[in-house]
Amino acid sequence: MIAYTYLTCLVIALGGLALIDARLQLVFFSEGGKAVAPLLAIAGAIAFFAVWDLIGIKLNIFFPGQSKFVTGIMMLPRFPLEEVFFLMLLGYNALIIWAWQDRS
Repeated sequence: MIAYTYLTCLVIALGGLALIDARLQLVFFSEGGKAVAPLLAIAGAIAFFAVWDLIGIKLNIFFPGQSKFVTGIMMLPRFPLEEVFFLMLLGYNALIIWAWQDRS
């Protein structure tokens, strides 16, 4: 079970961002309530940074670390499952910060 520690932390962090989003009504819980644009923005961020990662993997710049805290599940060769969740967290966090700053 220790192998899922990092993935669990990422999911908890995403849940925390969702709570912040719901409380402040910034992205998915905004007054307009339209989830398509934020989903597309996060998907675009995931796609952009996944390509970035794949280029880094191809150039032997990026490589999956060996740790007992990661699942070891690879989405693509040398592209761990946790990376997708991390990129989701990165995109959602950026949207929340942008929406909060835009509101001020």
